[in-house]
Amino acid sequence: MGGGSSRHQRRSTKRDAKTSESRAGKEQSPKAVASAAMQSQDILEVKVNVSDLKDGQMCQVEFDGVEERALLIRQNGSLHALGSKCTHYGAPLAKGCLGNGRIRCPWHGACFNVATGDIEDFPGLDSLQKFEVEETDGGKFGIIRASKKALTTSRRVKTMSPLVLSDDNRTFFIIGGGPASVVCAETLRQEGFKGRIVIATKESVLPYDRPKLSKALHFKAEEILLRPSSFYHDNNIEILLEKEATKVDVNAHSVTFADGSSLHYSALVLATGGKPRKLPIPGFDLKNVFLLREPWQANSIAEASTDKNVVIIGTSFIGMEVAAYLVDKAKSVTCVDVCDIPFARILGNRVGLSIQKMHEEKGVKFELSAGVREFVGEDGKIKSVTLPSGKVLEADICVVGVGVVPATDFLKGSGVPMSERGEVIVNEFMEACEDVYACGDIVRFPLPLVGSTASIGHWQIAHNHGRIAGLSMLGKKTPFNSIPFFWTQMYGKSIRYCGFALNWDEIVYEGSPEDGKFAAFFVKDNRVMATCTLGSDPVAAVIAELMYQDQLPAADQIKANPDLIKSLL
Repeated sequence: MGGGSSRHQRRSTKRDAKTSESRAGKEQSPKAVASAAMQSQDILEVKVNVSDLKDGQMCQVEFDGVEERALLIRQNGSLHALGSKCTHYGAPLAKGCLGNGRIRCPWHGACFNVATGDIEDFPGLDSLQKFEVEETDGGKFGIIRASKKALTTSRRVKTMSPLVLSDDNRTFFIIGGGPASVVCAETLRQEGFKGRIVIATKESVLPYDRPKLSKALHFKAEEILLRPSSFYHDNNIEILLEKEATKVDVNAHSVTFADGSSLHYSALVLATGGKPRKLPIPGFDLKNVFLLREPWQANSIAEASTDKNVVIIGTSFIGMEVAAYLVDKAKSVTCVDVCDIPFARILGNRVGLSIQKMHEEKGVKFELSAGVREFVGEDGKIKSVTLPSGKVLEADICVVGVGVVPATDFLKGSGVPMSERGEVIVNEFMEACEDVYACGDIVRFPLPLVGSTASIGHWQIAHNHGRIAGLSMLGKKTPFNSIPFFWTQMYGKSIRYCGFALNWDEIVYEGSPEDGKFAAFFVKDNRVMATCTLGSDPVAAVIAELMYQDQLPAADQIKANPDLIKSLL
Protein backbone atom coordinates (compact mmCIF):
# COMPACT_ATOMS: atom_id res chain seq x y z
CA MET A 1 0.00 0.00 0.00
CA GLY A 2 1.47 3.28 -1.10
CA GLY A 3 1.11 6.90 -0.14
CA GLY A 4 0.02 7.86 3.37
CA SER A 5 -0.77 4.39 4.65
CA SER A 6 2.56 3.64 6.28
CA ARG A 7 2.26 6.47 8.80
CA HIS A 8 -0.82 4.92 10.34
CA GLN A 9 0.74 1.47 10.43
CA ARG A 10 3.65 2.61 12.53
CA ARG A 11 2.67 2.49 16.16
CA SER A 12 4.76 4.12 18.87
CA THR A 13 5.46 1.90 21.87
CA LYS A 14 5.08 4.88 24.18
CA ARG A 15 2.47 7.59 24.13
CA ASP A 16 2.93 10.99 25.65
CA ALA A 17 -0.52 12.23 26.55
CA LYS A 18 0.88 15.68 27.17
CA THR A 19 1.61 16.19 23.45
CA SER A 20 -2.11 16.07 22.76
CA GLU A 21 -2.74 19.34 24.57
CA SER A 22 -1.45 21.34 21.60
CA ARG A 23 -3.61 19.29 19.27
CA ALA A 24 -6.87 19.44 21.19
CA GLY A 25 -7.18 23.21 21.15
CA LYS A 26 -8.35 24.93 24.31
CA GLU A 27 -10.96 27.65 23.92
CA GLN A 28 -9.92 30.79 25.71
CA SER A 29 -12.83 32.45 27.49
CA PRO A 30 -14.01 35.50 25.50
CA LYS A 31 -14.33 37.36 28.81
CA ALA A 32 -10.57 37.31 29.11
CA VAL A 33 -10.20 39.10 25.78
CA ALA A 34 -10.90 42.82 25.74
CA SER A 35 -11.80 44.26 22.35
CA ALA A 36 -12.62 47.57 20.69
CA ALA A 37 -13.93 47.90 17.15
CA MET A 38 -13.25 50.54 14.49
CA GLN A 39 -15.46 50.75 11.43
CA SER A 40 -14.74 52.15 7.98
CA GLN A 41 -16.90 52.13 4.88
CA ASP A 42 -16.05 48.56 3.83
CA ILE A 43 -13.69 47.19 6.47
CA LEU A 44 -14.35 46.31 10.09
CA GLU A 45 -11.43 46.25 12.47
CA VAL A 46 -11.23 44.89 16.00
CA LYS A 47 -8.34 45.14 18.44
CA VAL A 48 -8.03 42.16 20.75
CA ASN A 49 -5.97 41.67 23.88
CA VAL A 50 -4.19 38.38 23.13
CA SER A 51 -1.71 38.38 26.00
CA ASP A 52 -3.63 35.54 27.69
CA LEU A 53 -4.16 33.53 24.51
CA LYS A 54 -1.61 30.74 24.79
CA ASP A 55 -0.21 28.64 21.97
CA GLY A 56 -2.74 25.96 21.06
CA GLN A 57 -5.72 28.06 22.20
CA MET A 58 -8.52 29.77 20.30
CA CYS A 59 -11.41 32.13 20.99
CA GLN A 60 -14.32 33.79 19.24
CA VAL A 61 -14.10 37.52 18.55
CA GLU A 62 -17.07 39.81 17.93
CA PHE A 63 -17.24 42.72 15.51
CA ASP A 64 -19.56 45.63 16.22
CA GLY A 65 -22.72 45.66 14.16
CA VAL A 66 -22.49 42.18 12.63
CA GLU A 67 -23.65 38.77 13.80
CA GLU A 68 -20.77 36.77 12.29
CA ARG A 69 -17.72 36.26 14.48
CA ALA A 70 -14.08 35.49 13.84
CA LEU A 71 -12.24 32.52 15.29
CA LEU A 72 -8.87 33.68 16.58
CA ILE A 73 -6.22 30.95 16.85
CA ARG A 74 -2.70 31.03 18.21
CA GLN A 75 -0.58 28.15 16.99
CA ASN A 76 3.18 27.71 16.57
CA GLY A 77 3.75 31.30 17.60
CA SER A 78 1.44 32.85 15.00
CA LEU A 79 -2.07 34.28 15.08
CA HIS A 80 -4.72 33.29 12.56
CA ALA A 81 -8.29 34.52 12.13
CA LEU A 82 -10.97 32.48 10.35
CA GLY A 83 -14.73 32.22 10.07
CA SER A 84 -16.10 30.80 13.31
CA LYS A 85 -18.70 28.31 12.06
CA CYS A 86 -18.23 25.01 10.25
CA THR A 87 -19.40 25.36 6.66
CA HIS A 88 -21.27 22.03 6.86
CA TYR A 89 -24.03 22.60 9.44
CA GLY A 90 -22.73 25.67 11.27
CA ALA A 91 -21.14 24.07 14.33
CA PRO A 92 -19.10 26.48 16.51
CA LEU A 93 -15.49 25.65 15.69
CA ALA A 94 -14.31 27.15 18.98
CA LYS A 95 -15.73 24.00 20.59
CA GLY A 96 -13.89 21.74 18.15
CA CYS A 97 -10.40 20.28 18.08
CA LEU A 98 -7.32 22.26 17.13
CA GLY A 99 -4.93 19.86 15.43
CA ASN A 100 -1.52 20.43 13.94
CA GLY A 101 -2.24 23.08 11.32
CA ARG A 102 -5.97 22.45 11.10
CA ILE A 103 -9.16 22.69 13.10
CA ARG A 104 -11.73 19.90 13.22
CA CYS A 105 -15.48 20.45 13.61
CA PRO A 106 -16.90 19.07 16.89
CA TRP A 107 -20.08 17.71 15.28
CA HIS A 108 -19.21 15.88 12.07
CA GLY A 109 -15.42 15.99 11.74
CA ALA A 110 -14.87 18.44 8.87
CA CYS A 111 -11.35 19.93 8.92
CA PHE A 112 -10.05 23.34 7.86
CA ASN A 113 -6.53 24.63 7.35
CA VAL A 114 -5.58 27.08 10.10
CA ALA A 115 -3.41 29.23 7.83
CA THR A 116 -5.72 29.45 4.79
CA GLY A 117 -9.21 28.40 5.94
CA ASP A 118 -9.37 25.87 3.10
CA ILE A 119 -11.43 22.75 3.73
CA GLU A 120 -9.16 19.70 4.02
CA ASP A 121 -11.57 16.99 5.15
CA PHE A 122 -15.29 16.65 5.00
CA PRO A 123 -18.36 16.72 5.07
CA GLY A 124 -19.33 20.07 3.55
CA LEU A 125 -18.22 21.84 0.39
CA ASP A 126 -17.00 25.30 1.34
CA SER A 127 -13.89 26.68 2.95
CA LEU A 128 -13.78 29.21 5.81
CA GLN A 129 -13.33 32.94 5.45
CA LYS A 130 -9.75 34.00 6.13
CA PHE A 131 -9.25 37.38 7.84
CA GLU A 132 -6.19 39.57 8.11
CA VAL A 133 -4.63 39.61 11.57
CA GLU A 134 -1.71 41.74 12.79
CA GLU A 135 0.14 41.57 16.11
CA THR A 136 1.01 44.88 17.78
CA ASP A 137 2.51 46.22 20.98
CA GLY A 138 5.03 43.41 21.26
CA GLY A 139 2.41 40.72 20.81
CA LYS A 140 0.03 42.05 23.49
CA PHE A 141 -2.70 42.93 20.98
CA GLY A 142 -3.95 41.49 17.74
CA ILE A 143 -5.81 43.55 15.14
CA ILE A 144 -8.28 41.61 12.97
CA ARG A 145 -9.52 43.23 9.76
CA ALA A 146 -12.38 41.89 7.69
CA SER A 147 -14.58 43.19 4.91
CA LYS A 148 -18.27 43.56 5.70
CA LYS A 149 -19.04 41.20 2.82
CA ALA A 150 -16.79 38.47 4.26
CA LEU A 151 -18.51 38.83 7.62
CA THR A 152 -21.94 37.99 6.22
CA THR A 153 -21.09 34.28 6.36
CA SER A 154 -18.32 31.92 7.47
CA ARG A 155 -18.46 30.21 4.06
CA ARG A 156 -16.01 30.85 1.24
CA VAL A 157 -16.22 29.21 -2.16
CA LYS A 158 -12.78 28.62 -3.61
CA THR A 159 -12.02 30.26 -6.96
CA MET A 160 -13.08 28.18 -9.96
CA SER A 161 -11.39 28.10 -13.36
CA PRO A 162 -13.45 29.08 -16.41
CA LEU A 163 -14.39 26.77 -19.27
CA VAL A 164 -12.04 27.13 -22.25
CA LEU A 165 -12.85 24.38 -24.74
CA SER A 166 -9.81 25.18 -26.84
CA ASP A 167 -7.60 24.68 -23.81
CA ASP A 168 -7.28 20.91 -24.12
CA ASN A 169 -10.65 19.72 -25.47
CA ARG A 170 -10.91 17.04 -22.80
CA THR A 171 -14.18 15.83 -21.31
CA PHE A 172 -14.19 14.59 -17.73
CA PHE A 173 -17.38 12.61 -17.16
CA ILE A 174 -18.84 11.75 -13.73
CA ILE A 175 -21.66 9.24 -13.23
CA GLY A 176 -23.68 9.72 -10.06
CA GLY A 177 -25.47 12.53 -8.24
CA GLY A 178 -23.95 12.37 -4.76
CA PRO A 179 -21.31 14.37 -2.87
CA ALA A 180 -18.39 12.52 -4.47
CA SER A 181 -19.50 13.77 -7.87
CA VAL A 182 -19.95 17.37 -6.73
CA VAL A 183 -16.64 17.53 -4.84
CA CYS A 184 -14.83 15.92 -7.76
CA ALA A 185 -16.23 18.46 -10.23
CA GLU A 186 -15.46 21.39 -7.93
CA THR A 187 -11.93 20.11 -7.28
CA LEU A 188 -11.29 19.96 -11.03
CA ARG A 189 -12.37 23.57 -11.46
CA GLN A 190 -10.51 24.74 -8.33
CA GLU A 191 -7.31 23.07 -9.48
CA GLY A 192 -7.31 24.71 -12.91
CA PHE A 193 -9.12 22.32 -15.27
CA LYS A 194 -10.70 24.34 -18.09
CA GLY A 195 -12.15 21.52 -20.15
CA ARG A 196 -15.66 20.10 -20.19
CA ILE A 197 -17.10 18.58 -16.97
CA VAL A 198 -20.31 16.56 -17.13
CA ILE A 199 -22.24 14.95 -14.25
CA ALA A 200 -24.99 12.46 -15.11
CA THR A 201 -27.49 11.16 -12.55
CA LYS A 202 -30.51 8.93 -13.01
CA GLU A 203 -32.38 10.99 -10.43
CA SER A 204 -34.67 13.83 -11.44
CA VAL A 205 -33.19 16.38 -9.02
CA LEU A 206 -29.82 18.05 -8.55
CA PRO A 207 -27.39 16.53 -6.00
CA TYR A 208 -28.78 16.91 -2.47
CA ASP A 209 -27.97 16.27 1.20
CA ARG A 210 -29.10 12.65 1.37
CA PRO A 211 -28.45 12.03 5.12
CA LYS A 212 -31.25 14.48 5.92
CA LEU A 213 -33.87 12.30 4.23
CA SER A 214 -34.22 9.69 6.99
CA LYS A 215 -33.88 12.26 9.78
CA ALA A 216 -36.48 14.70 8.41
CA LEU A 217 -38.72 12.95 5.90
CA HIS A 218 -40.68 16.10 5.06
CA PHE A 219 -37.77 17.90 3.35
CA LYS A 220 -38.39 18.60 -0.33
CA ALA A 221 -35.49 18.07 -2.70
CA GLU A 222 -35.13 21.77 -3.45
CA GLU A 223 -34.70 22.48 0.27
CA ILE A 224 -31.63 20.28 0.67
CA LEU A 225 -29.67 20.82 -2.55
CA LEU A 226 -25.88 20.76 -2.14
CA ARG A 227 -25.65 23.57 -4.69
CA PRO A 228 -28.31 25.59 -6.54
CA SER A 229 -28.61 25.18 -10.30
CA SER A 230 -26.99 28.59 -10.79
CA PHE A 231 -23.77 27.34 -9.23
CA TYR A 232 -23.32 24.64 -11.85
CA HIS A 233 -24.23 27.05 -14.63
CA ASP A 234 -21.84 29.74 -13.42
CA ASN A 235 -18.95 27.28 -13.14
CA ASN A 236 -19.64 25.44 -16.39
CA ILE A 237 -20.45 22.09 -14.80
CA GLU A 238 -23.05 20.31 -16.90
CA ILE A 239 -25.71 18.30 -15.03
CA LEU A 240 -27.69 15.66 -16.93
CA LEU A 241 -30.78 14.59 -14.96
CA GLU A 242 -32.74 11.36 -15.47
CA LYS A 243 -29.73 10.02 -17.35
CA GLU A 244 -29.10 6.41 -16.36
CA ALA A 245 -25.89 4.75 -17.49
CA THR A 246 -26.38 1.20 -18.77
CA LYS A 247 -22.98 0.33 -20.23
CA VAL A 248 -19.34 1.40 -19.98
CA ASP A 249 -16.74 0.56 -22.63
CA VAL A 250 -13.32 1.32 -21.19
CA ASN A 251 -11.56 0.55 -24.46
CA ALA A 252 -13.71 2.94 -26.49
CA HIS A 253 -13.85 5.46 -23.63
CA SER A 254 -17.63 5.64 -23.93
CA VAL A 255 -20.75 5.40 -21.77
CA THR A 256 -24.16 4.33 -23.08
CA PHE A 257 -27.43 5.44 -21.47
CA ALA A 258 -30.89 3.95 -21.07
CA ASP A 259 -32.27 6.40 -23.64
CA GLY A 260 -29.89 5.02 -26.28
CA SER A 261 -27.52 8.00 -26.31
CA SER A 262 -23.82 7.79 -25.53
CA LEU A 263 -20.97 10.05 -24.44
CA HIS A 264 -17.24 9.83 -25.09
CA TYR A 265 -14.95 10.69 -22.19
CA SER A 266 -11.30 11.50 -21.66
CA ALA A 267 -11.53 10.34 -18.05
CA LEU A 268 -14.44 8.74 -16.20
CA VAL A 269 -15.51 8.84 -12.54
CA LEU A 270 -17.93 6.19 -11.22
CA ALA A 271 -19.87 7.42 -8.18
CA THR A 272 -23.30 5.78 -8.42
CA GLY A 273 -23.58 4.96 -4.71
CA GLY A 274 -25.65 2.21 -3.17
CA LYS A 275 -29.16 1.04 -3.90
CA PRO A 276 -31.54 -0.27 -1.21
CA ARG A 277 -31.57 -4.02 -0.82
CA LYS A 278 -34.91 -5.61 -1.70
CA LEU A 279 -36.44 -8.55 0.15
CA PRO A 280 -37.40 -11.74 -1.73
CA ILE A 281 -40.58 -12.02 0.31
CA PRO A 282 -44.17 -12.48 -0.91
CA GLY A 283 -46.03 -9.18 -1.04
CA PHE A 284 -42.95 -6.98 -1.33
CA ASP A 285 -44.49 -5.24 -4.36
CA LEU A 286 -47.65 -4.19 -2.49
CA LYS A 287 -48.59 -0.51 -2.40
CA ASN A 288 -47.25 1.39 0.65
CA VAL A 289 -44.22 -0.89 1.01
CA PHE A 290 -41.44 1.68 0.73
CA LEU A 291 -37.72 1.77 0.24
CA LEU A 292 -35.93 4.99 1.15
CA ARG A 293 -33.30 6.41 -1.17
CA GLU A 294 -34.72 9.52 -2.88
CA PRO A 295 -36.61 12.61 -1.68
CA TRP A 296 -39.92 11.59 -3.23
CA GLN A 297 -39.80 8.33 -1.25
CA ALA A 298 -39.13 10.19 2.00
CA ASN A 299 -41.96 12.61 1.29
CA SER A 300 -44.34 9.76 0.43
CA ILE A 301 -43.55 7.96 3.70
CA ALA A 302 -44.12 11.13 5.72
CA GLU A 303 -47.43 11.88 4.00
CA ALA A 304 -48.76 8.32 4.24
CA SER A 305 -47.81 7.64 7.89
CA THR A 306 -49.88 10.19 9.80
CA ASP A 307 -52.10 8.35 12.30
CA LYS A 308 -51.25 5.03 10.63
CA ASN A 309 -49.67 1.77 11.80
CA VAL A 310 -46.07 1.76 10.55
CA VAL A 311 -43.84 -1.31 10.46
CA ILE A 312 -40.13 -0.77 9.79
CA ILE A 313 -38.12 -3.75 8.59
CA GLY A 314 -34.53 -3.43 9.76
CA THR A 315 -32.91 -1.63 12.68
CA SER A 316 -30.27 0.06 10.55
CA PHE A 317 -29.42 3.71 11.09
CA ILE A 318 -31.88 4.64 8.36
CA GLY A 319 -34.64 2.50 9.86
CA MET A 320 -34.15 3.86 13.37
CA GLU A 321 -33.96 7.46 12.20
CA VAL A 322 -37.25 6.95 10.36
CA ALA A 323 -38.76 5.46 13.54
CA ALA A 324 -37.63 8.48 15.56
CA TYR A 325 -39.17 10.87 13.03
CA LEU A 326 -42.50 9.03 12.77
CA VAL A 327 -43.20 7.88 16.34
CA ASP A 328 -45.02 11.06 17.39
CA LYS A 329 -46.90 11.32 14.09
CA ALA A 330 -47.98 7.73 13.37
CA LYS A 331 -50.56 5.68 15.28
CA SER A 332 -47.88 3.09 16.03
CA VAL A 333 -44.30 2.30 14.99
CA THR A 334 -42.86 -1.23 15.22
CA CYS A 335 -39.33 -2.20 14.20
CA VAL A 336 -38.65 -5.78 13.05
CA ASP A 337 -35.20 -7.34 12.71
CA VAL A 338 -33.47 -10.72 12.78
CA CYS A 339 -30.88 -9.38 15.25
CA ASP A 340 -31.19 -9.66 19.04
CA ILE A 341 -30.06 -6.08 19.78
CA PRO A 342 -30.07 -3.09 17.41
CA PHE A 343 -26.59 -1.95 16.32
CA ALA A 344 -24.87 -4.64 18.42
CA ARG A 345 -22.69 -5.74 15.52
CA ILE A 346 -21.41 -2.19 15.00
CA LEU A 347 -21.61 -0.53 18.43
CA GLY A 348 -21.74 -3.42 20.91
CA ASN A 349 -24.52 -4.70 23.17
CA ARG A 350 -24.53 -1.93 25.78
CA VAL A 351 -24.72 0.90 23.28
CA GLY A 352 -27.26 -1.01 21.19
CA LEU A 353 -29.50 -1.64 24.19
CA SER A 354 -29.28 2.00 25.27
CA ILE A 355 -30.44 3.11 21.81
CA GLN A 356 -33.25 0.57 21.88
CA LYS A 357 -34.34 1.88 25.29
CA MET A 358 -34.25 5.45 23.96
CA HIS A 359 -36.74 4.45 21.27
CA GLU A 360 -38.93 2.38 23.57
CA GLU A 361 -39.28 5.31 25.96
CA LYS A 362 -40.70 7.31 23.06
CA GLY A 363 -43.19 4.58 22.15
CA VAL A 364 -41.41 2.54 19.46
CA LYS A 365 -42.05 -1.20 19.70
CA PHE A 366 -39.58 -3.92 18.71
CA GLU A 367 -39.92 -7.42 17.30
CA LEU A 368 -36.35 -8.77 17.40
CA SER A 369 -34.92 -12.17 16.48
CA ALA A 370 -37.91 -12.25 14.15
CA GLY A 371 -37.55 -11.44 10.45
CA VAL A 372 -40.48 -11.39 8.01
CA ARG A 373 -42.36 -14.30 6.42
CA GLU A 374 -44.89 -12.39 4.32
CA PHE A 375 -46.39 -9.02 3.52
CA VAL A 376 -50.17 -9.44 3.38
CA GLY A 377 -52.28 -7.08 1.32
CA GLU A 378 -55.86 -6.16 0.56
CA ASP A 379 -56.87 -4.57 -2.76
CA GLY A 380 -53.19 -4.35 -3.70
CA LYS A 381 -52.22 -2.42 -0.57
CA ILE A 382 -50.34 -3.72 2.46
CA LYS A 383 -52.52 -4.65 5.41
CA SER A 384 -50.22 -6.62 7.72
CA VAL A 385 -46.81 -8.20 8.18
CA THR A 386 -46.54 -11.86 9.16
CA LEU A 387 -43.51 -12.92 11.20
CA PRO A 388 -41.94 -16.42 11.02
CA SER A 389 -43.57 -17.23 14.37
CA GLY A 390 -46.99 -16.61 12.83
CA LYS A 391 -47.49 -13.36 14.71
CA VAL A 392 -49.30 -10.75 12.64
CA LEU A 393 -48.48 -7.03 12.83
CA GLU A 394 -51.07 -4.59 11.57
CA ALA A 395 -49.42 -2.40 8.94
CA ASP A 396 -50.79 0.47 6.88
CA ILE A 397 -47.25 1.46 5.90
CA CYS A 398 -44.07 -0.58 5.73
CA VAL A 399 -40.58 0.90 5.36
CA VAL A 400 -37.83 -1.54 4.39
CA GLY A 401 -34.32 -0.56 5.48
CA VAL A 402 -32.11 -3.64 5.35
CA GLY A 403 -28.96 -2.16 3.89
CA VAL A 404 -27.69 -1.29 0.44
CA VAL A 405 -25.73 -2.95 -2.35
CA PRO A 406 -23.40 -1.20 -4.83
CA ALA A 407 -25.26 0.25 -7.82
CA THR A 408 -22.79 -1.22 -10.28
CA ASP A 409 -24.78 -3.73 -12.37
CA PHE A 410 -24.13 -1.63 -15.47
CA LEU A 411 -20.38 -2.25 -15.10
CA LYS A 412 -20.53 -6.02 -15.62
CA GLY A 413 -18.31 -6.99 -18.52
CA SER A 414 -16.86 -3.48 -18.76
CA GLY A 415 -13.33 -4.39 -17.74
CA VAL A 416 -13.56 -2.30 -14.57
CA PRO A 417 -12.13 -4.40 -11.68
CA MET A 418 -14.85 -5.46 -9.24
CA SER A 419 -15.27 -7.62 -6.16
CA GLU A 420 -17.76 -10.47 -5.88
CA ARG A 421 -20.08 -8.10 -4.01
CA GLY A 422 -20.04 -5.64 -6.90
CA GLU A 423 -17.65 -3.10 -5.39
CA VAL A 424 -15.24 -1.29 -7.71
CA ILE A 425 -11.67 -1.97 -6.61
CA VAL A 426 -9.46 1.14 -6.54
CA ASN A 427 -6.02 2.13 -5.32
CA GLU A 428 -5.24 4.93 -2.87
CA PHE A 429 -5.66 7.48 -5.69
CA MET A 430 -9.20 6.22 -6.50
CA GLU A 431 -7.95 4.71 -9.76
CA ALA A 432 -9.80 1.61 -10.97
CA CYS A 433 -8.15 1.21 -14.37
CA GLU A 434 -6.73 3.44 -17.10
CA ASP A 435 -8.69 6.73 -17.20
CA VAL A 436 -11.37 5.31 -14.89
CA TYR A 437 -11.80 6.38 -11.27
CA ALA A 438 -14.41 5.44 -8.66
CA CYS A 439 -15.65 6.98 -5.41
CA GLY A 440 -18.02 6.61 -2.50
CA ASP A 441 -20.24 3.72 -1.46
CA ILE A 442 -19.39 1.57 -4.48
CA VAL A 443 -15.64 1.27 -3.91
CA ARG A 444 -13.28 -0.96 -1.99
CA PHE A 445 -10.26 1.18 -1.22
CA PRO A 446 -7.06 1.13 0.89
CA LEU A 447 -7.79 2.51 4.37
CA PRO A 448 -4.53 3.65 6.05
CA LEU A 449 -6.04 3.41 9.53
CA VAL A 450 -6.32 -0.38 9.32
CA GLY A 451 -3.60 -1.12 6.77
CA SER A 452 -5.97 -2.99 4.45
CA THR A 453 -8.86 -2.33 2.09
CA ALA A 454 -12.37 -1.46 3.19
CA SER A 455 -15.78 -0.54 1.83
CA ILE A 456 -17.34 2.28 3.87
CA GLY A 457 -20.64 3.97 3.06
CA HIS A 458 -20.08 7.22 4.95
CA TRP A 459 -21.13 10.62 3.62
CA GLN A 460 -17.80 12.08 4.73
CA ILE A 461 -15.79 9.38 2.96
CA ALA A 462 -17.59 9.98 -0.34
CA HIS A 463 -16.65 13.68 -0.23
CA ASN A 464 -13.02 12.79 0.34
CA HIS A 465 -12.97 10.23 -2.46
CA GLY A 466 -14.29 12.87 -4.86
CA ARG A 467 -11.46 15.23 -4.03
CA ILE A 468 -8.82 12.51 -4.41
CA ALA A 469 -10.27 11.44 -7.78
CA GLY A 470 -10.32 15.02 -9.05
CA LEU A 471 -6.68 15.56 -8.11
CA SER A 472 -5.67 12.25 -9.67
CA MET A 473 -7.39 13.10 -12.95
CA LEU A 474 -5.20 16.20 -13.16
CA GLY A 475 -2.00 14.30 -12.41
CA LYS A 476 -1.81 15.72 -8.87
CA LYS A 477 -1.91 12.34 -7.20
CA THR A 478 -2.66 12.55 -3.49
CA PRO A 479 -3.28 9.32 -1.56
CA PHE A 480 -6.44 8.92 0.47
CA ASN A 481 -5.70 9.63 4.13
CA SER A 482 -8.73 10.29 6.31
CA ILE A 483 -10.32 9.00 9.49
CA PRO A 484 -13.88 7.73 8.84
CA PHE A 485 -16.45 9.84 10.69
CA PHE A 486 -20.15 9.00 10.97
CA TRP A 487 -23.10 10.43 12.88
CA THR A 488 -26.76 9.75 13.46
CA GLN A 489 -29.41 11.83 15.21
CA MET A 490 -32.52 10.64 17.02
CA TYR A 491 -34.77 12.60 19.40
CA GLY A 492 -32.40 15.54 19.30
CA LYS A 493 -29.47 13.42 20.45
CA SER A 494 -26.42 12.90 18.26
CA ILE A 495 -24.35 9.73 18.24
CA ARG A 496 -20.92 10.20 16.68
CA TYR A 497 -18.53 7.51 15.50
CA CYS A 498 -14.97 7.84 14.25
CA GLY A 499 -12.50 5.20 13.10
CA PHE A 500 -13.24 1.72 11.78
CA ALA A 501 -13.73 -1.50 13.74
CA LEU A 502 -15.36 -4.54 12.13
CA ASN A 503 -14.47 -6.54 15.24
CA TRP A 504 -12.82 -5.90 18.57
CA ASP A 505 -11.32 -7.59 21.62
CA GLU A 506 -13.09 -5.34 24.12
CA ILE A 507 -14.94 -2.05 24.53
CA VAL A 508 -13.65 0.45 27.08
CA TYR A 509 -16.21 2.95 28.36
CA GLU A 510 -15.87 6.48 29.67
CA GLY A 511 -19.25 7.28 31.19
CA SER A 512 -22.25 4.99 30.86
CA PRO A 513 -24.40 4.10 27.83
CA GLU A 514 -27.23 3.34 30.25
CA ASP A 515 -27.12 6.95 31.50
CA GLY A 516 -27.13 8.41 28.00
CA LYS A 517 -23.69 10.01 28.15
CA PHE A 518 -20.59 8.05 27.18
CA ALA A 519 -17.57 7.49 25.01
CA ALA A 520 -16.99 3.89 23.94
CA PHE A 521 -13.55 2.83 22.70
CA PHE A 522 -13.37 -0.25 20.46
CA VAL A 523 -10.07 -1.98 21.11
CA LYS A 524 -8.17 -4.50 18.98
CA ASP A 525 -4.70 -5.66 20.03
CA ASN A 526 -4.46 -2.83 22.58
CA ARG A 527 -5.17 -0.26 19.87
CA VAL A 528 -8.27 1.93 19.81
CA MET A 529 -9.73 1.34 16.34
CA ALA A 530 -12.95 3.33 16.74
CA THR A 531 -14.84 5.53 19.17
CA CYS A 532 -18.57 6.07 19.60
CA THR A 533 -19.94 8.94 21.70
CA LEU A 534 -23.22 10.38 22.93
CA GLY A 535 -23.46 13.65 24.83
CA SER A 536 -19.67 13.87 25.01
CA ASP A 537 -18.61 16.41 22.39
CA PRO A 538 -15.93 17.03 21.26
CA VAL A 539 -14.51 13.60 22.20
CA ALA A 540 -15.14 12.01 18.79
CA ALA A 541 -13.50 14.94 17.00
CA VAL A 542 -10.47 14.85 19.33
CA ILE A 543 -10.06 11.09 18.96
CA ALA A 544 -10.33 11.36 15.18
CA GLU A 545 -7.63 14.01 15.08
CA LEU A 546 -5.34 12.03 17.37
CA MET A 547 -5.88 9.00 15.13
CA TYR A 548 -5.02 11.08 12.09
CA GLN A 549 -1.82 12.33 13.73
CA ASP A 550 -0.99 8.84 15.04
CA GLN A 551 -0.92 10.19 18.61
CA LEU A 552 -3.82 8.34 20.22
CA PRO A 553 -2.80 6.65 23.51
CA ALA A 554 -2.92 2.87 23.65
CA ALA A 555 -5.94 1.20 25.22
CA ASP A 556 -4.10 0.08 28.36
CA GLN A 557 -3.13 3.71 29.05
CA ILE A 558 -6.75 4.80 28.75
CA LYS A 559 -7.89 2.03 31.10
CA ALA A 560 -5.13 2.76 33.61
CA ASN A 561 -5.96 6.45 33.75
CA PRO A 562 -9.72 7.19 33.73
CA ASP A 563 -9.01 10.91 33.50
CA LEU A 564 -6.76 10.59 30.45
CA ILE A 565 -9.50 11.31 27.93
CA LYS A 566 -10.58 14.40 29.83
CA SER A 567 -6.99 15.61 29.80
CA LEU A 568 -6.96 15.37 26.01
CA LEU A 569 -9.92 17.72 25.59
